[in-house]
Amino acid sequence: MRCRRRAACPRLPLSYFDYRIAPPTDWVTGPNAYLAFGATYVAQLEFALAEGWPQARIAGAHLHFLHEPETVAARIRELAVRLPCGTSPR
Repeated sequence: MRCRRRAACPRLPLSYFDYRIAPPTDWVTGPNAYLAFGATYVAQLEFALAEGWPQARIAGAHLHFLHEPETVAARIRELAVRLPCGTSPR
């Protein structure tokens, strides 16, 4: 089974993993919030705090939304209401 899985995976050049996507120049000024999962991405959380974005934390790890999707969705709704534009989620 393991060999079949490996054979089905596409081969990518090593340079693929060095590619960076440039974000739009004004993305920081939009209505943004940050949901942190545990201590993952501490530098990004600090950036969000420095920018004054609404933020919340959930005890978890990378891809935590796969483990507790309802909890994560509820926190995102709470953050959306706190955005400067007053977005109200459905």
